[in-house]
Amino acid sequence: MLARPAPPRPLGHGWRRRAWGWIVGAHPWVRPRPLSFGWLLAFALTACLPPQASFSPGVGTGEVKGVVELPPPDPAAGPPLIVVFKHHHKFTGFDNERAITHPSAHVATVGEFGQFSITMPADVVEMDVFFAAPERLTDVFHFRRQLGIGVVTYRARLPVIRDWRSHFYTYIEPEFEHLIVDSRYNLSPRDQEVLTRWLTDQKGRLEARPAAGNNPQPPR
Repeated sequence: MLARPAPPRPLGHGWRRRAWGWIVGAHPWVRPRPLSFGWLLAFALTACLPPQASFSPGVGTGEVKGVVELPPPDPAAGPPLIVVFKHHHKFTGFDNERAITHPSAHVATVGEFGQFSITMPADVVEMDVFFAAPERLTDVFHFRRQLGIGVVTYRARLPVIRDWRSHFYTYIEPEFEHLIVDSRYNLSPRDQEVLTRWLTDQKGRLEARPAAGNNPQPPR
């Protein structure tokens, strides 16, 4: 009497693993590949920048450039202003091994269409760029030198602010007046004149129009 054939074994999860192993082994183009070091480095460097900034690779950062996205400025209101604060490496302290820096500042030139370019010398470890414009909220771009980033491109977006009078007297004016009188920043006579004239023009324009009831009056 012939023996009955054994019933087929139910397929479990093992057949899926064996089938996938055969596919991967037979077809190298579907073999999962790990991310390369270049992709991982690009992801890490991108995470160090805000969304409105991009970069091109390089050994070290040498330039920050970009554009201030504004409508054509009103001649009566005045142009936008870019002030750059740089922190230069001086030496490294022995107690906590932290870098000791000294500051400097200058006024950057804004082109006809809002374009700008700021050099970053080799001794500068970090930089703060202030973007100010009449009736607009000030934008500040902070950047620390990163290995692998050559040129940074930044698009400054300055939204309209309703209470610019208060913003000017409580934030912009104290910041820039401190910069003018503090000799540590080594501001050039030309840049001192540019800042002083810009502040004077804005104060004159604000004092010439009536203030809203809930806005602070300009200091006398």
